[in-house]
Amino acid sequence: MINITRRWLDVAGLLAFGLVTACSAANARRTDELQGIVEHDERILGFEVGGRVQSLAVDRGAAVTSGLLLATLDDGMERPLRDARLAEKAAAEAQLRLLEAGPRSEEIRAARAELQTLESQRALAQRSLDRQVILEASGASAIARRDEIDSSIATIDGRREATRQQLLALRRGARSEEITAAEARVSATTAAILAIDARLERFTLEAPAAGVVIDRHVSVGEVLAPGTPAFTVADLDHPFVDVFVPEGRMRAIRLGTAATAHVDGVAESLHGRVEFISSHTEFTPRFLFSDRERPNLVLRVRVRLDDPQHRLHAGVPAFVTIAGLR
Repeated sequence: MINITRRWLDVAGLLAFGLVTACSAANARRTDELQGIVEHDERILGFEVGGRVQSLAVDRGAAVTSGLLLATLDDGMERPLRDARLAEKAAAEAQLRLLEAGPRSEEIRAARAELQTLESQRALAQRSLDRQVILEASGASAIARRDEIDSSIATIDGRREATRQQLLALRRGARSEEITAAEARVSATTAAILAIDARLERFTLEAPAAGVVIDRHVSVGEVLAPGTPAFTVADLDHPFVDVFVPEGRMRAIRLGTAATAHVDGVAESLHGRVEFISSHTEFTPRFLFSDRERPNLVLRVRVRLDDPQHRLHAGVPAFVTIAGLR
């Protein structure tokens, strides 16, 4: 019984020694590798205005291109406002055309005829006044009759002057201030229509860049507030890995330096380049535990990878080798 126990202890010892040796060999093969986590650039998209979701054109997993329609909101309450503004603009433009065209010839002829009629009435009233003066001098007529004629002449003179000014205004056409005011009304209604059109454009949601829809947060019929997340679109073609390089080893790294990465479950190495180097140091993140990766001060370096086949998943560990880094 004792011999059997010793034999199992010897086997366990050999297995433990083998595991330690294998781990040591793995670490030896990875002396130049840096640890990081695969991530993707994500855009959370939403409508700039509120409203009810009318349609959804894509779902999770859909590949989208820049400008592709993703969703629309119900614009049934906005269209009537635009139609009302269009009617106001048409009325303002008609008024402006009327002022610019000036008075019609018929209006001028009518005013001239009215003035001639008043001139005739004035001449007739003047003759009546002259006869009244003669009759009064001979005692054949009362003075009260002369007062009536004077009042009639004053009325005719007032109407004659008003008609003369009206005819003068018709001949001159609209005042510049009237035309300016009409032009301002046309401009105001045009600006209002443009504002409504700009708002209506925001009732559609389009992809700002190519990517893949990794999440859809809304459903048809939901009423959304402005800015509510509707879709999350990620760039799966170009994942990145942030690695942390000890400050003393940064001399070999430059923007654009070539790099490779490998991830468990993916046989081939992925190629990329250094895209970003932090301008300040920080402490080693907690998820790095190896002795080599535990200096107190490190610099964050972002390596952008090419993955057109979408083999990498966000959140998985990655091991990066940067050219020239020892």
